Amino acid sequence: MATILAMPTIFCIERDKHMITYYRTKDGMADYKFSLEYQSGGGYQAFILDMPSYNGRDQDIYTTHRSIDEHGRYYVCWSKPLYTEEELKKVVALWSDLTQTYIRTGRTIDQQTQRADVIPAGVFHSDL
Repeated sequence: MATILAMPTIFCIERDKHMITYYRTKDGMADYKFSLEYQSGGGYQAFILDMPSYNGRDQDIYTTHRSIDEHGRYYVCWSKPLYTEEELKKVVALWSDLTQTYIRTGRTIDQQTQRADVIPAGVFHSDL
């Protein structure tokens, strides 16, 4: 019987000015779904369509590094505009893996990213 290795996976389905993206976390334990949407002010935002439950962990937008748009949709907060699909995929993957660790262990995203070598260009933030 073949062994299937858990590997991070991103699947994309393009639709007009947004793209549906599915990400499986590095630990292979969870799938996240995002709508990557172009914003009229420039750049893209990653709206969270589906993710695992926080299982009783604090869900406030500051702890989870999410924000809410005018329609009540959650999106991943990032400190600079994201203009390419490559940048978006990196942010989606990083946020998903950090969130999965938070759900599993209780270590917040801030606690996990205190080392400078953990964060790619840009940082998580809440803009509210």
